[in-house]
Amino acid sequence: MSSLAIGLIIGAVVLAVTEMVMFYPKKQISKKAEEPTVLNTEKREERREIIKDIYGYYITEGNETLETVAKKLYGCRECWLSIYELNKSKVKKNPWKTLPEGIRLKYKKELTYQERENLKREYMSWLRRISTGKYLPE
Repeated sequence: MSSLAIGLIIGAVVLAVTEMVMFYPKKQISKKAEEPTVLNTEKREERREIIKDIYGYYITEGNETLETVAKKLYGCRECWLSIYELNKSKVKKNPWKTLPEGIRLKYKKELTYQERENLKREYMSWLRRISTGKYLPE
């Protein structure tokens, strides 16, 4: 490659970088970050209140399963999947095992009609998977 071609390439690169620096505005620091976070704490408190209205906690007693807990909370044992989804880390892999006493389970206080119907369908799907051997609990 000739020195003229190399010079043209270097010149094009320098021109492109210069245009980028000149025409793209520098990122400005927002003034909101410098202001006190009183609004943020108020918003957090509002969110906590909303979450308290939506979710509740249930402490397990001896010899309970997710189905018995769902029966107590929702009057419908098929709705256990709602509790399972919110507490996967505590229940682990097998939701049919008896839960140890004193576990704090998070649950949704009220389920809509549509949510109940979806949970019932999902429950039937779980039963089908178990009966066909596609899901084998440990």
